Amino acid sequence: MEEQHREISAALHRLFSHLHDRLESLHREATIADPNAIKDAIKSLPKALHEDGYGISQTMSFVENTILPALAPGHAGPRFVPRV
Repeated sequence: MEEQHREISAALHRLFSHLHDRLESLHREATIADPNAIKDAIKSLPKALHEDGYGISQTMSFVENTILPALAPGHAGPRFVPRV
């Protein structure tokens, strides 16, 4: 249980660090997603999971290093106003 707690804590720390860095660099981020980055991220999605999954650390790493870079970070910023 202690090991799982440390793993979750480390994952949350990485998430908060990423959010902080993103906030600090938002004014330099692209406002639209790169089509090739999206295609590459989609291709990298697992087709199946191991019976016991990938675990918190590996999953967070995948999201952080593969999925997030494919998204247009500027869409969460003040330059993007969705039309309703």
